[in-house]
Amino acid sequence: MANNQYSYKDVLGGKGAWSDKAPVEAADGVAQLQRELDSIGYSSTDAAGIFGPATKAAVRSFQSSVIGIKADGIAGKATLTVLDKVKSSKYYTRYGKPVAAPEWTPAKLPDYLAEDVLARIIYAEDTNNFKGQQGVACVIKNRSGNSAYRDSGVYNEYIAVVAKANQYSTAKGNANAIAPKRGRSGASDGINPYWKSAVDLAETLTGGGSITYPEGKALDGMKVLSAARAITPNHYMQIGKSKYAQYVEKGRAMSQVLTFEADLNGSGNVFFLK
Repeated sequence: MANNQYSYKDVLGGKGAWSDKAPVEAADGVAQLQRELDSIGYSSTDAAGIFGPATKAAVRSFQSSVIGIKADGIAGKATLTVLDKVKSSKYYTRYGKPVAAPEWTPAKLPDYLAEDVLARIIYAEDTNNFKGQQGVACVIKNRSGNSAYRDSGVYNEYIAVVAKANQYSTAKGNANAIAPKRGRSGASDGINPYWKSAVDLAETLTGGGSITYPEGKALDGMKVLSAARAITPNHYMQIGKSKYAQYVEKGRAMSQVLTFEADLNGSGNVFFLK
């Protein structure tokens, strides 16, 4: 069937789908799809209503931002269901729009909205642990008060932390930072809760709000203890698990070490005092 046989409402309701395989005829529904995608960061150079290669790429990019949807470039019910939920959400309209990898470097971070930068860093540092994200935000806050952890040439105190050279690997070309997984299929609001958490923490930081210093598990070398241990205002150090393993192997002195993970395998961070 031609793309112009289906309205936006039709496809949203499960009747038909749009793709570049259908006869290339202008369709009002496709034009609406293009407008909705453009408003949240996925623009197309195809003529209005034409589902060409650029529209397919925009659809695929949007699908790639949603956990639980196949990124096939075909706009059907599953894709439009999430799009219809997120198209007016600040978590898509204001934050996390895709950026080119060369544009995501420490030197260029001050050019972006501060909350957006912080949300991307917090999310990229921990994509699936709410307390872990709180820990990341707390370390950023702690470091903002210490000139040793800030780029002196950056005005915003929090951006000065994440833009400092060699301090955050996620500040340079990181996939989860330049194109965060903002959506989740099946979520009532269509938003990935971990992306939402990162944005909320970023807004709290820049708004001067209070961030709870979360409680995790104490570490003794490579052993996760049953004892609880909380991040404090003096925790300046945050490293990945693999780097931590190297520190342990080399016998580096670390105090008040903790993690928010069940073990030291896989992703996640370790926090300790300077």
